Amino acid sequence: MKYYLRGEIAKIAGINVETLRYYEKNKLIPIPNRTSKGYRLYSEDILIILSFIKSAKSAGFTLEQIRNLFSAVNGLHIDLNYVEELIDEKLVEISDKIIELKSVEEDLKYIKENLYQPHECPLCNAFNNNSGKK
Repeated sequence: MKYYLRGEIAKIAGINVETLRYYEKNKLIPIPNRTSKGYRLYSEDILIILSFIKSAKSAGFTLEQIRNLFSAVNGLHIDLNYVEELIDEKLVEISDKIIELKSVEEDLKYIKENLYQPHECPLCNAFNNNSGKK
């Protein structure tokens, strides 16, 4: 098996060294062995874990949720029911976020459509009356 120093494994995985340190400190990746001079040596197997973390993050999972996904793995057995529950929770979270963002989008469209209309808001009127004046 091939081993890599911290900077090498970070470069191969496409993450920065600080991220690797953070994952190690927060037990998302196993503590690596060290050389006689104290340098960390990461096995190439760590690349699988780092790839999974990157994929899960890009799918919107937080690091805590990723840690929970890891807890579904017990040796060679994966508790697929638990993974399905976590995915369902994430889907609900995403649906709620979409609803929230659509509401914000509608609010912004309304504001844009009515931007130059007279308003009863003194602050808005002050801005409109002073626009273009220096």
